[in-house]
Amino acid sequence: MGRSWARWPRILPTFTLICAGCTSSRAKVAREYLSEWIETVPANKIMAFGGDYKFVEGVCAHAAMARENVAAVLAEKVLTGYLIEQDAADLAVKFLRQNAVYVYRLPLH
Repeated sequence: MGRSWARWPRILPTFTLICAGCTSSRAKVAREYLSEWIETVPANKIMAFGGDYKFVEGVCAHAAMARENVAAVLAEKVLTGYLIEQDAADLAVKFLRQNAVYVYRLPLH
């Protein structure tokens, strides 16, 4: 999923990568994908959370896991010098909120 899908958002204007199942499978894999996507995919084409959960507990749990994964990956990018702290904070907001608001045309500001 990580490498093979990373090229499509650059080619197709409506294609967005959503790490829906990533958080529930393995954190290590989700973090590897997100780390690669940050370096290869436009930031407005990445959503770090999403899915079709049946119970609210699943939504809350996976949202918490997604936040942990995003925080870990962005912290690593800051420590290695790939990003500065402000850019990492801006990306976190994009990945966890702004991109979904835009893609799904939610009436939020």
